[in-house]
Amino acid sequence: EKTGLKEGILFLDEINCVSETLAPMMLQFLQCKTFGNQALPEGWLIVAAGNPPEYNKSVRDFDVVTLDRVKRIDVEEDFAVWKEYAREKGIHGAVVSYLDIKKEHFYRVETTPEGLQFATARGWEDLSELICAYEALGLKVDRDVVGQYIQPTSPAISPIIWSCTANISVCTMWRTSCRAGGRRSPCPSFGPRPLTKSWR
Repeated sequence: EKTGLKEGILFLDEINCVSETLAPMMLQFLQCKTFGNQALPEGWLIVAAGNPPEYNKSVRDFDVVTLDRVKRIDVEEDFAVWKEYAREKGIHGAVVSYLDIKKEHFYRVETTPEGLQFATARGWEDLSELICAYEALGLKVDRDVVGQYIQPTSPAISPIIWSCTANISVCTMWRTSCRAGGRRSPCPSFGPRPLTKSWR
């Protein structure tokens, strides 16, 4: 009401983590668009999201009563879509270059004898930010650094490190040049770089 907007989307994240106490009220909200004595204005839609049980141990499966009142859409990872986001966001060229070559490492969740290992879009973006920070400080990106955000099965980490270190000097010189010229531009090493070694 304060914004004056007549239509919009109310987004509810982690909808399947609602406690058993709130579950009946949430069911009423999804069906009648009311929460207690508060009603969602006409023209507004409810969109909710949640992680599947294999990704979050605290989630609850929806029962038939709840599923009967919503339209379910399963969303899967898509590297091509994320790559467009990465271009706009300025994700480090080393990350995108590596994923251009190893697309199967973009999103994976595996349970191994060593424990849960995973790589996600969020992890790649966080790694990108850390690489940029390491560049500014002149620090080396090694296995331990990458492993803080990406835990793929061996030997996936090796080419990630190679890709990062191969791009750092180029990106650092480019950004220094941009700062000197008073402008900001994306790293020119965004495209895939040819591998000089064979990785399995």
